[in-house]
Amino acid sequence: RSDYSGEAKIDKFDTSAGTYEPATRETPAKNVPKPIKPENMNENSVAGLYSSIVFLGAALQYALQTGDVSLIKESAMSDEDKERTLSGALFADLQGGKSWLADPKIVMNFEDAQPKEENGTYTWPVNVSVSQGEVVDFPEEQQKQTQKINFTAKYDNNKWSVGGFYETGGSDSSASHDTQDS
Repeated sequence: RSDYSGEAKIDKFDTSAGTYEPATRETPAKNVPKPIKPENMNENSVAGLYSSIVFLGAALQYALQTGDVSLIKESAMSDEDKERTLSGALFADLQGGKSWLADPKIVMNFEDAQPKEENGTYTWPVNVSVSQGEVVDFPEEQQKQTQKINFTAKYDNNKWSVGGFYETGGSDSSASHDTQDS
């Protein structure tokens, strides 16, 4: 495949937990389909990098739906970005069961057909839209945001490491990731 531009979606999910029940204001979602890692995710290829980024988006959405961050930990997200993401207030609340999101969605649109490569570092601009849906105890301005993320990636130790989450290329919303402890 030579053109990876456009909306990216993961296509394989584990649905063995049972029938999916969306969250309501009273109860969190149940039996959320769990994204399955693409087989080519660790390949040293553009297809492998693409799959790594797409799985990362699916892992984030799954964590927003369930509070289970295990897929983020297994994803290609760089260690630095994992630490920053998982230490943020949002995931702390979700993991603790204090809050949940109703129907959160992460949509990734790759701007370019291929990433740019320079000295073994790949850069790929992706417009990422995050809608947190109906939420419990979250201000309205934090419920939806779209931003351009210039993902950066290196292939090392037979896997991709993808960073760039916190170096954004612009946003159409005033909302931002709340990652500082207060």
